[in-house]
Amino acid sequence: MAATPHVLSGQVTIGPVCAGPQREGVPCSAPLAATEVQLLDATGGIVARASTDAAGRFTVSAAAGPYRLHVKAIKLIRCPQTDVLLPRADAAPLVIDCDSGMR
Repeated sequence: MAATPHVLSGQVTIGPVCAGPQREGVPCSAPLAATEVQLLDATGGIVARASTDAAGRFTVSAAAGPYRLHVKAIKLIRCPQTDVLLPRADAAPLVIDCDSGMR
């Protein structure tokens, strides 16, 4: 019997995207579109992958277990690797904030 897949949804954002000093209350981040998000197993193998849409959203699915999310961004963009356990107790979409390097 095949394992039941669990769905993981989220959004990838990038910031800052504004030049100069950031102003309080003025958003300075944006969705990171057309970027590959990989769900990796404990050995680093790719279990699932998805491309972010125009709003930076993605959805992947996999069997229950521990995984790491990796955003495959261009060299200058730094995105944190995020550890997840499926199924997630919190069904809210996961947000991954990447650093544009802009200062």
